[in-house]
Amino acid sequence: MVYGALEELLGFIRQKERELTEKEEDYYRNKRRLEERMRDLDDRHRRLSAILEQEQNKMKQLLIHHDASQEEAGSFYAKVQELQDESQWAYKDILHTLEEEIEETKRLFYHERDQLETELHDLRREYNDIGN
Repeated sequence: MVYGALEELLGFIRQKERELTEKEEDYYRNKRRLEERMRDLDDRHRRLSAILEQEQNKMKQLLIHHDASQEEAGSFYAKVQELQDESQWAYKDILHTLEEEIEETKRLFYHERDQLETELHDLRREYNDIGN
């Protein structure tokens, strides 16, 4: 009778250990995915900034070539600045959303992990109490 109860508890312990391992793997996989999205966002933001800077330099060279003043391209520079501002706002908004998602994922993982570890601890204590 005691042997059967011990085997059953041992099965529950192994199941909880597997659940804990799966939760950890899921958490780290999801964390890597979110971090990759952040790196991709940073990369896209840098590339757009570089492209806009190149376009401004091209316009500057064009103005120099035609011996024109910067004021003659005022609307172009205003549009580029507007695009940079919108891009910066969108970048910060998406970055903030990703950071919040990372924090929520982390909070949820630690909560679930703590629950599983408590259950595992209780099962191990029960196993040891029956075994002794």
